[in-house]
Amino acid sequence: MRRLFSSPRTLPAATAVFAALLLALLAAVFYSPILLGIRTFPDGDFTHHFLPFSLFQQQELLSGRLPVWNPYTYGGHPFLADVQAAVFYPISNLVLGLTLPFTDAGVRLYFLEVEAIVQIVLAGFFTYLLVRDLTGSRQAALLAGALFAFSGYLTGYPPLQLAVLRTAIWLPLILWLLLRMAWAPHRWRWGIGAGGGLAVSFLAGHSQTFLYIVYVTGAWMAVLLGAASGAKRKPVNPSTSSTSSTSSTHQTALLLGKFVLVVVLAVGLSAAQWLPSVEFVAESVRANVDYAFVSGGFPLQDTWQLLMPGVLTQFSPLYIGVVGLGLVVLALGAWPVAASVLAGAPAILKARWGILFFAGMALVALLLAYGGNGFLYPVFYRFAPGWSLFRGQERAAYLVALGLCVLAGYGAAAIPGMALRRRARLATIYIVLVAAGVYVLG
Repeated sequence: MRRLFSSPRTLPAATAVFAALLLALLAAVFYSPILLGIRTFPDGDFTHHFLPFSLFQQQELLSGRLPVWNPYTYGGHPFLADVQAAVFYPISNLVLGLTLPFTDAGVRLYFLEVEAIVQIVLAGFFTYLLVRDLTGSRQAALLAGALFAFSGYLTGYPPLQLAVLRTAIWLPLILWLLLRMAWAPHRWRWGIGAGGGLAVSFLAGHSQTFLYIVYVTGAWMAVLLGAASGAKRKPVNPSTSSTSSTSSTHQTALLLGKFVLVVVLAVGLSAAQWLPSVEFVAESVRANVDYAFVSGGFPLQDTWQLLMPGVLTQFSPLYIGVVGLGLVVLALGAWPVAASVLAGAPAILKARWGILFFAGMALVALLLAYGGNGFLYPVFYRFAPGWSLFRGQERAAYLVALGLCVLAGYGAAAIPGMALRRRARLATIYIVLVAAGVYVLG
């Protein structure tokens, strides 16, 4: 059966393992004070919320019970129904299972911190897989993975809010699996993996971040379907045009059907969590909230986080580094000539489409992150399902950081094929923008 897109280069297992180990080594160095027990995460929800959750779940498992009801919180707490408890989340359960006999609270805290670091490594590795298939460059993919893993977003707020971190890491993997499925829609393993990834991201416990994942995944599916439909309109040999068109149409319909099955599989695999959680949320104080409560977001001046971390805020989730931001400018500058400067990229998705998608994702997410301080969130609040349920619109910085890091991967991959004059012009533009931004901020 003919494929809709040309094959990506085979990803050798040794190459992927090397990337994972290198990212793990970088994380071990970055978080060495934590891993060596010299420091701990700052006091807050990590120690007052997620640590007690882990201790209670451990206690129930050691007693041979499923942690359904927690009698120690006020008059009782429906533990399993609280999605942030992440009772069915596989990574936390694996760490808990491997360390089950260690019941001391201090030891439990240490293993919970180790779990958070493992999640960050996975976020970088999943981004590596995605950018590797988008650009065809292992070096650019590794850079993008490292940028995301150590971005202002993933090294700031999410590790302290473990549910956010657990959920956020899965989007690049889901996008990669759907990309692979678009390349070979007759192969089931990519679709099964994507459905499983969506289910796990819900089971991870942060519904607002999962909402972001759902919207981006839906947009990604639409882009892949558009690329598939465009592929069948390419000129073909007149003698085989009817057969080729029929085959392409059949495979496009097959791809659409597989997308539907991905959604069905995700819902089915996560049903044990969302069924009680829906009932729990309906009875919570968050069931009826007004616009004033949910519309908070970044003040407009917080956009300077892109250039100056830690100046205006304690956390700088928009920051991916000055070098990373420069590579984003290169990627945007390469867009008009992407077909030539990124000629080594596999034709699963045209580089111009990929750059446009992630630039659009980052821009829309940035506008949403302003909440009521901008113009876009009020529209989403009124018309887009789910956006009226959650406060803290600045959490959309998650999509800004991921989009910028993928664009940085495109920029790094474009450098070898880009004319020196274009590179120099884009570098000059970037230097002027940075200098002007720093001057205005000062």
